[in-house]
This record gives sequence, C-alpha cells and structure tokens, in this order.
Amino acid sequence: MIKIENGDIYYGEWDMIVIPCSTSGSVTQRIAMGMKKFKLQKPPKGLNLGTVLIKRLNGGENIAKYICYAISVQNNYEYYYRSIPIGKPTISNEEAIENIGIKIGYFTKENNSIHNIVSPALGTGAGGLSLKLSIERLSKGFLSCCSDTSTLNIRVLELSDYLKVKDLNISKNKHLMKNEIVKFDYDIALSFAGEDREIAKRIADKLVLENYRVFYDEYLQASLWGKDLYSHLSEIYEKRARYCLMIISEAYSKKQWTTVERKSAQARAFEQNEEYILPLRLDNTEIPGIQPTVGYVDYFKLGLEQVLELIKQKLNK
Repeated sequence: MIKIENGDIYYGEWDMIVIPCSTSGSVTQRIAMGMKKFKLQKPPKGLNLGTVLIKRLNGGENIAKYICYAISVQNNYEYYYRSIPIGKPTISNEEAIENIGIKIGYFTKENNSIHNIVSPALGTGAGGLSLKLSIERLSKGFLSCCSDTSTLNIRVLELSDYLKVKDLNISKNKHLMKNEIVKFDYDIALSFAGEDREIAKRIADKLVLENYRVFYDEYLQASLWGKDLYSHLSEIYEKRARYCLMIISEAYSKKQWTTVERKSAQARAFEQNEEYILPLRLDNTEIPGIQPTVGYVDYFKLGLEQVLELIKQKLNK
C-alpha cells in the first residue's frame, strides 16, 4: 500500500527508513541534520543513479530496523547549495525513482519482517523532478513487486506541498494496478561465478535501469542474510524467474553454489516446453547438462550492448 503523509521521515517507528543521497554520497542539509541527530551511518559513494543499498541499522535502531540509501540524484548536492556552483549540476530522472521503488518492493518480499517503510519524495528539489511525478513513479515501482503486508509511507515535509498531492489518484493496492500482475517475481535471474561478478553487475545494473526485475545477489544482501541459501536459491532458479541467464566460464564449472543454481535451473528447463536457460559464454568450458546444440551468446564477440539488446528482445516477447 501507499500512504502520502505530511511530516518528517525521522519521526515515527519504522521497519525501514529511506535516505535519499547522490552518486557522490552526499545528502541534503536537512537529511544530514537528521542523520547526525540519530547517529546514522554516512551514505556510500560511487553507486549508480537508481540503485539502493540496504543495511541493518547500527546506532539508529530507535527509529528503524533497516536503512535504505536510495541513490536518487546524480552528482553532488553541494552544487545545489552553493551560491557559486562548483562541479556538475545535480540531476535525477523518473526511471531512476521507479527503479528505487522496485528494489524497495523486492526487499519487502524477500524479508517478511518489513511492513512499514518511510521515504521522502525522491529526486525533487536538487534532482529537478516535480513532487507529483516523483510520488507517482516511486509508488508505481514499489507496488509492482512489494509484499502484500507492506506499506510505503511517503512523507512530504511542507504542508503547502502536501496539500497539492494528498489526493493523488494512486492505487493503494498493488492488485488493482493494471498490467502489474506477473507470473514470476523476476524477469531474469543471473547465475554466475564470483570471478565473473563484474560482467554480471554490468548486465544487472543496465537491465534494472530499464525497469526489468532482476535477481542479482548484491541487490538483496540484507534479505539473504541468515536464510537457508540452498533452499532459497533453489526456489528462485527453479520457480521464481521467467528466464535464467547462465554466465558460463571455467570458474562457473567449479563452484559449489553455481552447481546448485544450475541444477535448479535445469530442473525447470526440463519441465517446460520453451527455453528458460539463456547461456552466455565467456569461454568454451563445457557445463554438465548444457548440450553443445543449445543456442548460446558469446559475450566477448558481441559486447555488453548487443548482449543487453538480445536479452531485452527475449524479455519483451
């Protein structure tokens, strides 16, 4: 569900608090004041626009269990506040805000202890987005994949601004949203060896920025913490993704966890009459159960952009 409220994100009891920050790790002056008051950890630097980092709170447990750093603005907030701008201007875009909503929604589905989340409207002010557009896109992303018991409380600080958006026609229940009900939790699940993480991350980040629902372990570190990974990963690769992108390499053939993922994906592929495993080769290593006759894509021959285009053609079928 979505609730639009007047107030400050730092007041209330929440399962998760969303902290808007920039790609450089900076925050607005008002957000910085609240972080200092509640002794919250500083945001990370170097994350891409539209991504999130969710951590268990250390030091601010009196306001939330988890903190979500939402990278909603490109560049540094300092540009916005200086009378004489230095550096590049701050910008945001609506796709990035929706992607943040999607990732927060995924987290509630993966972690059933998360019911109440609070967030300001993201990408407004320094980011240049209108308050209405920000709320609509954040809500759309969240409702597309959140758990049935979770609520995103969007706080608008100024009363005059709140009065302008309090009656926005946003569906409060994700099951009432048109074209949002899907058979699978993920459009694609990435299976890869740790040695090939850089390639997997490039693919995952690009797909997420275009609103595809991607299972990539780094997006869900907090929710995976403490879970029975054998059963959890088996379920994801066998039942919860529309496709499995298998990034094949010599390292992939030797890892214990990739073997678990591969066998689960192959069990699914055996049951259905259409392609499920999409092999992406980094070398010529043979993988048990992947026949030489199965069509594959060579990453180094095609390059990242062409590989992404082929993946999107599959997902858009």
